[in-house]
Amino acid sequence: MDGFHRWQIAQALGWERIAVEVLPYPPDSDEAQRIFLESNIGSVHDDPMVQARLLQERVRLAGIQRGGDHKSGKSNGQNDLLKNIAAREGMSESTLKRTLNLNKLILPFQDLIRAGTLGTSHGAALATMTVDQQQALYEAIGNSVTTLKVTDIQQAKKAPDTSALAAQIAALAAERDALQS
Repeated sequence: MDGFHRWQIAQALGWERIAVEVLPYPPDSDEAQRIFLESNIGSVHDDPMVQARLLQERVRLAGIQRGGDHKSGKSNGQNDLLKNIAAREGMSESTLKRTLNLNKLILPFQDLIRAGTLGTSHGAALATMTVDQQQALYEAIGNSVTTLKVTDIQQAKKAPDTSALAAQIAALAAERDALQS
């Protein structure tokens, strides 16, 4: 479950034995998953999408769910759990939330983030759109979405209806078509 790199280094050094600690958890238990995540999540900072998935699993294991008692103003402890997870990962709570939101992206946008052609700030802005809006945008302009400014994405999302977003998508599609001619 843990220690693969240590084992590889020991092999490279020619060691025949290394110290291990066997924990009494079934490999598929939540506790085993929590330990695995704590040991490995820091090593995936090069791939924001893998980091987003691992953080989402950590949040799930911590029992954090969306919603809560917003009217009373009472904390159900979930905000504290998010703060603790963010602190363990060496990031702010807002960075943690932004990273978690990357999981809401359609696969083509996730692929652009993995490739490094779409930044995580752009991805987080796109993740505020519905899946249908993301799909329509991608179908209209494809990988050219990387040329949009975060503020353009945010403005389109703030529109009271989707007609502004649809108009912007249509304009971008027409611009793409004109450039391809």
